[in-house]
Amino acid sequence: MFLLNLSKSNIDLSCAEVQAFTKKESVLLDDLLLIEDQLDWKRFAYTKDVLRIIEQTTEEELESALNNIEWNNYYGKSYCVSKLGKLSIGVDKAGSIIWNRLDNPTVDLENPDMEVVLVKKGNIVFITIEEHENKESYENRRQHLRDEAYPISLHPRLARAMVNICGDVNEVMDPFCGTGGILIEAGLIGLSVKGCDINEKMVETTRRTMKKYGIAGNVEVENALKVEHKSAAVATDLPYGKNSPVKDIEKLYSDFFGHAKSLTDRIVVGTPKSIDCKKMLVENGWKVTGEFEVYIHKSMSKKIYAARLDS
Repeated sequence: MFLLNLSKSNIDLSCAEVQAFTKKESVLLDDLLLIEDQLDWKRFAYTKDVLRIIEQTTEEELESALNNIEWNNYYGKSYCVSKLGKLSIGVDKAGSIIWNRLDNPTVDLENPDMEVVLVKKGNIVFITIEEHENKESYENRRQHLRDEAYPISLHPRLARAMVNICGDVNEVMDPFCGTGGILIEAGLIGLSVKGCDINEKMVETTRRTMKKYGIAGNVEVENALKVEHKSAAVATDLPYGKNSPVKDIEKLYSDFFGHAKSLTDRIVVGTPKSIDCKKMLVENGWKVTGEFEVYIHKSMSKKIYAARLDS
């Protein structure tokens, strides 16, 4: 079993992108998600690190539990100990116990082969080993840092989460691709991508950026309400405000939700919080399976909706 240390910035969204792939029941323990499934950890945007559970015990029995574990079965060339939550036993004491159980112990606080993490939740103490640390460089892919900067674009971490919430699919389409943020994040985790935008300059920018990241895909200048390419899933950030030349933005949204039924059976969309897109989705035959609010800046929050066709 595993404990996923989730980003506190949006626990609901953090859970949703993982639960889109889990086949067994998961349990949320504050900002930790307990799951049984072994997943592709590196794809998740809002998971900070993944801990493999070695033993579950109580604080009173912790020293005994540490002594009874065959640490040589997990050890490489070095180790360190850290903890999450308040414990009466310190990391030095825990480290000493493990030291005495190893054949050739070496402590490395900077880059250990084995990081033992003691996690206390309520009356339970999980003895874990870190299996994955999220070192993905999302910040370096932010739009304003690219060669061709535009003021409005999804944060890459949010774009990746939207792709993940689509679930276990092999392709994603973005009919309002803009500068290609969603397509880039989908392509970087190996999905086939295709997209379109009515703005030719945006399409050209997306093509160049995808080429820079080594992502192949079909991106065309096309009206989202007329596109006919089917896809396993649609993930898109709907145009809004000054970013959109459309006067009746709500009509555009509703028309798109109706048209999208001919393209896919699952959709994840980003919308302004001020517009009730949940109602529009339902009216157009979609079943909303997830709803998340995301803070963007002091004057704006977004809603992310996940929906499937109500069959």
